[in-house]
Amino acid sequence: MDFIIFLLVTVIILLQLSHTYLRFLSFKEIMLKKTIKRLWKTTMLWAAISFAAYYLFMFNLGISVTTYKFILFLGWIPYLVIFMLQIKCKKHFHIFIFGMSAIWSFCLHSICSIILVLFFSDFSIEYIFLTHTSLNLGLVLLLFPIEKNIFSRLLPSNEFFQYSTIGFCVAILPLTVLITHLLLWADNELWHSWEERLSRLYLIIVFLCCYRYVVVAKKHFNDNNKLAMNSKLLASEMDSLEDRQRLMKKNAEMINQLNHNFLDGYQNLLHLVNYGEYERIKLFIKEQEKKLSDTTIIPFSDLPLLNTAISIYFARAQALDIKFTHKVNLPANLNTEENDFAILISNLLENAVNATMKENNQPREISLIIQYNGKQCFLTIANRYSGKLNINKDGLLFTEKTGHGIGMVSLKMFLAKYNGYAAYTQDNGWVRFFMYWRDELS
Repeated sequence: MDFIIFLLVTVIILLQLSHTYLRFLSFKEIMLKKTIKRLWKTTMLWAAISFAAYYLFMFNLGISVTTYKFILFLGWIPYLVIFMLQIKCKKHFHIFIFGMSAIWSFCLHSICSIILVLFFSDFSIEYIFLTHTSLNLGLVLLLFPIEKNIFSRLLPSNEFFQYSTIGFCVAILPLTVLITHLLLWADNELWHSWEERLSRLYLIIVFLCCYRYVVVAKKHFNDNNKLAMNSKLLASEMDSLEDRQRLMKKNAEMINQLNHNFLDGYQNLLHLVNYGEYERIKLFIKEQEKKLSDTTIIPFSDLPLLNTAISIYFARAQALDIKFTHKVNLPANLNTEENDFAILISNLLENAVNATMKENNQPREISLIIQYNGKQCFLTIANRYSGKLNINKDGLLFTEKTGHGIGMVSLKMFLAKYNGYAAYTQDNGWVRFFMYWRDELS
């Protein structure tokens, strides 16, 4: 008897873990690696604890319909709690995913019950439960390719539950459909009528309908998001054209001013040479050096548009008494389109300068570092700012103000185009932006 209990409890634990893994597939795409690791550590710890608890429970009370159904009926609760504690998202998502998982589990349970009645009904009660649970586990493993495809696409879009009241009703819909069958099943009867067994198979249709609704609704929401993104992208492209024209105009103005200064300088220098005023010549040369540093574009790299973009904000930072340190290491044959890069740098430095201007408690500082390693580019911008930043779960800034956020849209498009990653962090009065991307032709 002890060995039968050991086998039965082992198969029950494996069955619970298999359904837990199916629920995990639904949340996997929104989880970080460290969260996944922590989730499974907690889950396996509870599996070990529940194994001991189930064994002692059945050892003391015996294998019966009541003990078997009690474990199956309530054993899911700790796993749901673990998911809700480890995966930080709306409770609506957890309730909906669990409801769909419960329907699927109960459908497989019912199919195995029918197989049991047809072929194994003359077994003793211990072997009936062991066979039933083993069949259930085998069916989960056999259908895993289908289950993986379904559950990995089962998580609804955020818009699915955007309205709290309606969203809650949608979230509990699968459980509402299932609850009647569960209440009929949660009795002390081993065998139920064929009418009741066959009625449970109707839940498969409910499951597929809910799944289809989620997929279609997600596609609908994604299409709407694409339209909104395209609108923002169009606005961003218009801003990009304006930014490029502004950069080129600024570049032309600086070059014209530089040419004008050179011509005036040559005439003044010639005049001083003719009169032999060498001390005034030295003073004049120093003044010209200062003017040259104020009007010329600083050669940060071999990319003229990028140099212009950085020079504009470098000069603006100096005018605002902001310390601007920089280190730029880029090749002349960069595959990243210079226009994309210059506009992105302009937007990022614009945000950094505007934020630093608001800083009164700390020295105003901005640091720019751009590195290239032959395959990837790395960009870091750090600036002083003690105010609160709105950083979303992706590590990017967001705003609810109308007309703002175009810079983040252009950043997302840049990351998508060059297969990059970016994130903001804030600590000890510093805001740091980090980004890397693959230097490949789009």
